Order: sequence, then C-alpha cells, then structure tokens
Amino acid sequence: MSDGFDASATAAVYMRGINAPVWLWNHASLPYFSRYYPPVCGIFLRMNPAAPQKPPVAPLLQFILHDGQRVGFVLQYDPDHLAAIRAVFQEHRGVWRKPARAWVVPQDVAREVMAELAEMDPDRFPLARSEAFLEKAIQNPRAFVAPQLDVQIQPLTDGRQAVRFAYDPVLVTLLHKMRGHWHKL
Repeated sequence: MSDGFDASATAAVYMRGINAPVWLWNHASLPYFSRYYPPVCGIFLRMNPAAPQKPPVAPLLQFILHDGQRVGFVLQYDPDHLAAIRAVFQEHRGVWRKPARAWVVPQDVAREVMAELAEMDPDRFPLARSEAFLEKAIQNPRAFVAPQLDVQIQPLTDGRQAVRFAYDPVLVTLLHKMRGHWHKL
C-alpha cells in the first residue's frame, strides 16, 4: 500500500483474560493505524512473529455459591483435570453435591482451595476471577446445601437423640462441638 500499511505484519492473537481477538501490529504499520484509528488506551504492542501463540482456554470455574457456612464451586466438566480437582477438594474436606452440581467446602478453607486450583492451572482457574466470584457470593448468600441434607432427628431408647443426614463437614464439625459422636443404628 502506498501509505505504509503492511497487512502481512498484523495478526489476530488471543491474550489471557480477553475472549476476543486482539490485533497486534509491528512498528512499521503504526503510522497508518494511528492515522485512521486513534489509540484508545495509548498502548501499542510490538508483535513477535516468532513467538508461538497459545490458543485461548476457557476458565473451568463457572461461579461460586455461599450459604454463610459453606462455599460451593460450580465447575465446568473437564476430564483432563477431574482427578486433580477431586484430590484438591477432598484434601480440604470437600464433597460433591450432585443437586447443586458443585464441590462444597467449609467456608474457612475456600481461599486455600482457590489458591491450590490456581497453582495447579492458572489459565483454567484464574485467582482474580475466583476472588471476584467469592466476594459476590459472600454478598449474596443463598441456601444451596441445607435443603439437600435431609436432616432427621430420631429419639433413642436411652434418652439421647440420633441425627441422620447426608454427609456435610460443616454439620459434622457442629455436632462434634456439641459432643456428638458417631453412632451406628
């Protein structure tokens, strides 16, 4: 082109955290581009054609639930990460709640779980995204586990009560604090 624009020097690449293509150009195309499209941010990136570009990956964390005692992580299914994800949650007393389709952990270990997931794969579990989801969930709590626990209290012949429920680490901790113990009916 006569005005100095070199189309072969441009390329669409995907940058981390941005789901749309970002156009990069080399310094030879800058006068043409800035003449017709004034810079929005005033930032121009130099393209390195030799650098390999990673294809974009979607984060696996969809959103977070919070009910005041527990934090639920709703994740997109990924068979490549399934075993590692299960290990992280089970290490922190996490359980899979099928009706909520979420891994549920006690509130006090939620940030540790987020940090371990981000350490495992920062592209799939960006820590900033997880923190934002957690803050939003804390501001808007909703009961997502309690209806599924199916708590039943039954009197025993010796005057004590037996409590039956779907396993929940928060409820187990509460019963231990009340001096409860495991009792086989």
